Amino acid sequence: SARAFAVRGGKYSVTVEDLIKLAKEIGYDGITLRRGQIDETTPEAEVARLRDLLKKYDAPCSFVTGASASDEAGLQALCAVIDRAASVGAFVVQPTVRAVAEISCMQRASDYAAARNVALAPQLHNHTAHENAEQAVELVDAVNRKNFGIAFEGSHLLLQQRKVRDGAAVRLLGKRILSVCVQDYRLARGEPDAPLYDGTPFKPCLPDDPRGVNLPDVFAALGLHLGEALVIR
Repeated sequence: SARAFAVRGGKYSVTVEDLIKLAKEIGYDGITLRRGQIDETTPEAEVARLRDLLKKYDAPCSFVTGASASDEAGLQALCAVIDRAASVGAFVVQPTVRAVAEISCMQRASDYAAARNVALAPQLHNHTAHENAEQAVELVDAVNRKNFGIAFEGSHLLLQQRKVRDGAAVRLLGKRILSVCVQDYRLARGEPDAPLYDGTPFKPCLPDDPRGVNLPDVFAALGLHLGEALVIR
């Protein structure tokens, strides 16, 4: 993901081609494409260029970030992102749902996406209607579309200090999980240089840090309950 290279103005300090090269060098199969790299405003020529780059390096795009859709304009913008995702071969779009009132838009967007073999999977994230596992279950069941699920990400549950997190959250969500984000943070209480996330001090950490997300527990639960029917990024 180019998130690590984000700069002001919704831009990135690395090109998509250089990001692909770096991902391949490290050992990743492919990349994700975020807003600013591809979104509803991206011209067709740029979409074609991105598609050609992904094919050139045999680097699939695991997901494309979308936005929220609370009205007709937002829905049309999300549908435009879905079209672009389908064009570059990404079969997951990650929208944001901020309120229950947006469910009807997600249903319509899911129907639109299904016709293009694309799934919608918002990520567990603070200040959304899918902030934690319990909320995500309610949201996915309310939308009630086969191609609408959740992108599991354990760090937000850790920073929120939820009781239901790691493998327990995976087991609760079950087959509602359509995508998995592997990033790791730890609590950093008493460390004055730590940034704050909703008032909680945190720092990034390596996957084997016991203070972070219990990734072995997460992956054990994923393997037991979902098999290979998901995208891991």
